[in-house]
Amino acid sequence: MIDVSRGQPHQWALVLAAGDGSRLRALTTQPCGTPVPKQYCSLNGGPTLLEDAMARARAQVAPERVCAIVAQQHHRWWSALDALATLPQANLIVQPRNRGTAIGILYSLLHILSQDAQAQVLLLPSDHYVADEVVLQRGWSDLGPPDRVGETLRRLRSERRSAQREALARHIDLVNLAARHAHFERSMMGGDRSS
Repeated sequence: MIDVSRGQPHQWALVLAAGDGSRLRALTTQPCGTPVPKQYCSLNGGPTLLEDAMARARAQVAPERVCAIVAQQHHRWWSALDALATLPQANLIVQPRNRGTAIGILYSLLHILSQDAQAQVLLLPSDHYVADEVVLQRGWSDLGPPDRVGETLRRLRSERRSAQREALARHIDLVNLAARHAHFERSMMGGDRSS
């Protein structure tokens, strides 16, 4: 993995792992009938989605600035994961009840900001499968330093708009060319009839 910001003192990563996984419950229910939140499942027999997300976080920031938010009701799953057991105790944020993603993020950000008032936080969902980690890492690298991400996104949007304008101009040129061709064809056909 590409290490883009581990040395920057105010860079944090927050792994979001408190969701219930209700939309995929039919696929993540154990044979005994116990539903398992999807972040605690493996899609290929290897690490869980949460363990993959923790590895992603550790590749981006220093280990002491990796945090994870988990739900109290999932204790039986998260307490057994080495990826969470190795976190500094203060960096494992336990949400008392699942109140949705926005509340979980706010709760976690308040916790992180109480430790580092200048924190810049990379949010990493733990229930997404990434088929090609290198592509994701390259995308993060392309954004540039975290304090310049807004500028980079504005530049990319501007480039996209420029590309869209160029494509529209090419389309208009093709339409005009087709119209001239059609006019030429009509004039030739009309010329053929008059001779």
